Amino acid sequence: MQLSMKEFDRRKKVIRDAMADENVDIILVGGSDKWEQRGMLRYLTGYYVPIFEEYVLLPYDGPLTFFAHYSYGAKHAEDYPAIEHADFIPLEDLNTDPGRRVAQYINKYKPKKLGVTRTNISADFYLSVLSNLNPGIEIVDFTYQFNLARMPKSDEELVFSEAGVKVNEDAFYAYLKGVREGGSELDAINEAKYVVSKAGCEDQYWMCGSGVTPAQGSIPLAYDRRHVWKKGDLNVIIIEIAALGGHFGEITHLISLGEPAPEVIKAFNTVSEAQKLAGAAIKPGIPIGDIADLVDQFFVDQGYYPKDPEERAKFTTGNLIGHGMGLDTMELPYIMSGVQTIIQPGTRINIHPNVALPNGVRAISCDCYVATETGSRRLSNMPYELIVV
Repeated sequence: MQLSMKEFDRRKKVIRDAMADENVDIILVGGSDKWEQRGMLRYLTGYYVPIFEEYVLLPYDGPLTFFAHYSYGAKHAEDYPAIEHADFIPLEDLNTDPGRRVAQYINKYKPKKLGVTRTNISADFYLSVLSNLNPGIEIVDFTYQFNLARMPKSDEELVFSEAGVKVNEDAFYAYLKGVREGGSELDAINEAKYVVSKAGCEDQYWMCGSGVTPAQGSIPLAYDRRHVWKKGDLNVIIIEIAALGGHFGEITHLISLGEPAPEVIKAFNTVSEAQKLAGAAIKPGIPIGDIADLVDQFFVDQGYYPKDPEERAKFTTGNLIGHGMGLDTMELPYIMSGVQTIIQPGTRINIHPNVALPNGVRAISCDCYVATETGSRRLSNMPYELIVV
């Protein structure tokens, strides 16, 4: 699948409209192999950043210019239709003055205000840019404005987003085949990774945890544990995979090896009901924090959160029950109480509330939605029940 030039033109207009609102003349965007936050550069260019830092300058009036790490990277970038001009960081500058060439381009536009997105730009590059800029240029953080502008997804983007959700579900069911007594977390993950790699995906992020009271952890922790499943184990699995085109989906689910305790089933069912409640409440025009408040109150009513406001704050303050997703694994909006970001049609939202039992077991699940003109549409096809194997 490939995005159309019409889509890239739309994106540049969206960002330039945000620039106009802030009186920003030109923006500097970075990207690197830190794949959880390289989506801004790809949003403008379609370019997949494999390892080194790369950069984009987008003037309000002028060509989008891509800066590669090496000359052959610039030549490769010229094959991307959305990239209107490509250059590279001179080899002699890489370790001494890496921002010099980019600053020269910025200076040519004689901007009054330069917007910088702070993600995936290293300190040495940024300081080098600053040292080479003409005096009098005001520098502002443009990260939030950029992310807010790209929050609503177009119809073209949603095709990719739905493909991302599907490949995550394919990965989950491939993983589930390996969940059995005597099997290991790592074997199940590695087999599933192979399946979805053959099917076509760009990036994979996995977390898992197993035991009587499983705590989710990264793959290196799984290598440390070398856990072999036994009857009575619970397993929590988190999968975030990008399909071809770079859009992520997410799966979070709880699995039981053997019949789980009734209180675990009840807690998981409560989480599922909270997801349904939140999904039904998504609609354009409301602050995303209202969704968090709705879920928090539901957990109070169900007895999982205390009624006393001060005690409840220990559970809900800073409690992220979901977030946006697209070319990055976490995008706006962040679903937390008090967040005033307004839901717009096309906003991709992942909902993953959780509750903890007194013994430490945490029930959690994830649902993927997109806001429509009048409400929301569920993208996930995952079951709302705890899975027993």
